[in-house]
Amino acid sequence: GKRAKVSGDAHGGGGSRKGRIDGEDFVFVLNPEIDWSDVNIDTRVRMRTLVAETMDIFRRKYAKRKTHEWERKVQKYKPPGSKDGRTYNVPLGNVVRGIQETYYRHEPEARRAALERDEAAAQLAVTTTAAVAATRTTVTTVTKQPKTPSPPREP
Repeated sequence: GKRAKVSGDAHGGGGSRKGRIDGEDFVFVLNPEIDWSDVNIDTRVRMRTLVAETMDIFRRKYAKRKTHEWERKVQKYKPPGSKDGRTYNVPLGNVVRGIQETYYRHEPEARRAALERDEAAAQLAVTTTAAVAATRTTVTTVTKQPKTPSPPREP
């Protein structure tokens, strides 16, 4: 079938040491034989939400790692139609953000809506934080309970 293709120099790639990044300049490119109208709606939705989905999966799978580390995690990638079977170590962030960027390039209104949504969420967070800080007062009420007298001791 028709698939996405990759452009960019992969620095020689191939069987390399674990963790070494070959495709630092990896760029996701939608297969030119595919028209945007050929991409089904489910795939488009997934392309749009892929960054959030990847971050969520990374956070659950690697609970002890810092959230931003998902972008540097090495992903093995074999370009479609690869004749020599070589794979390249590519930062997961480059792959995922490249796919999402392809979506936004074809759906510019969605990018504007996402930016507006992000700005509104950031403003809400600032407003909520300020409101919580303004109402945060510590009220300590100390009520002394009457002491129940002990029965008298016998000598």
